[in-house]
Amino acid sequence: MESLQGRVGVVTGGASGIGRALAEALAREGAKVVVADLDEAGMAGVLAGIRGRGGEALAVRTDVGDLASVRALADRVFEAFGRVHVLCNNAGVALWGGLEAATHRDWQWALTVNLWGVMKVLHVFSGVQLDDPRQSRDWALTTVWAYSMDAVAAGLIFMVLSSLYMWWELPQKRLLGAVVLGLGSLICGLFCIGLRWLF
Repeated sequence: MESLQGRVGVVTGGASGIGRALAEALAREGAKVVVADLDEAGMAGVLAGIRGRGGEALAVRTDVGDLASVRALADRVFEAFGRVHVLCNNAGVALWGGLEAATHRDWQWALTVNLWGVMKVLHVFSGVQLDDPRQSRDWALTTVWAYSMDAVAAGLIFMVLSSLYMWWELPQKRLLGAVVLGLGSLICGLFCIGLRWLF
């Protein structure tokens, strides 16, 4: 892609952090930006900054863990701009504290956003469903992997490190640690194969 002038970029998790930086960078290059996030106040701040510099931006409240919400985002984007050129699949969450403090609900929340959220966004925007009319839309999709998969990669690294911790520090959890380590290693391998397939 030679220029982003007049192109359309979608940034999930765009209300703060890396996502905000991506949205602002796209706008500086002349792209029309769609900011998707649950943080409405944060999105309003991003839009104000972009529009204040003469850029064009749209905010869409989106929960990437909810398929219906992601589909609504795609519908809104295509209704407003007709196509997408850059997709920054950036939304992600993090859990802080020791492993012993993490609940099942914590793990479920993190995987829903960091793993399934990434997959749902890619699935909906790439139009892989055979019955999805988006397949007939003429648009080019560029996935910014340096940022889009950071949440997945961080989650996999955490899985491997936590399993090693269980193995060395918690003798009663060694079997679980070995299982998690094996699962994490397998997923990391599939992740790398997936990247190789995509590129």
